[in-house]
Amino acid sequence: MTDLAPTFMDVVAGVLADHEGRVLLAARPVGKAFAGRWEFPGGKVDPGETPERALVRELMEELGVEASVEDCQKFLTVTHCYPGAVRGVRIAAYRVRHFRGVAQGREGQALAWHFCRDLPQVDILEADRPIVTALRLGESIDLAHLPEDSVVHAGLVEFRPPASARQMAGVVLRSV
Repeated sequence: MTDLAPTFMDVVAGVLADHEGRVLLAARPVGKAFAGRWEFPGGKVDPGETPERALVRELMEELGVEASVEDCQKFLTVTHCYPGAVRGVRIAAYRVRHFRGVAQGREGQALAWHFCRDLPQVDILEADRPIVTALRLGESIDLAHLPEDSVVHAGLVEFRPPASARQMAGVVLRSV
């Protein structure tokens, strides 16, 4: 019996923050898988396209906001396989440091701004949950007091921690 390694569709996700420090989430539109659930805006990387260019394109198509490749800072790569899916997703997550325009759901999707501390209460797609965890690592999180069923690192492939050591104070990462 041969174990086949899963194949992955490459996608990008952008973390856009407003002047209050809230991050933008988009609801999956009606007619798409997981309709009504929340995710970070982004989409598929087209053949021959860099992830950064894909993100810039997706932000314009989905939200009507303009960003440059230089505005996009990669900070996390996540893989996730949904039960029953033919292939998984490999998400390259980027902080979008600057963008121009007012975000609007150009594909009929709802948009909402949330403080990072409130994200665990939002019905976010499983593939995007490690992005939430990575964002919250910059806040004061007591990992010892998370519920037993919390998944902190499932699918985490790469994480580039915040530049400030102060932001990582009290965080202990270990392999199990």
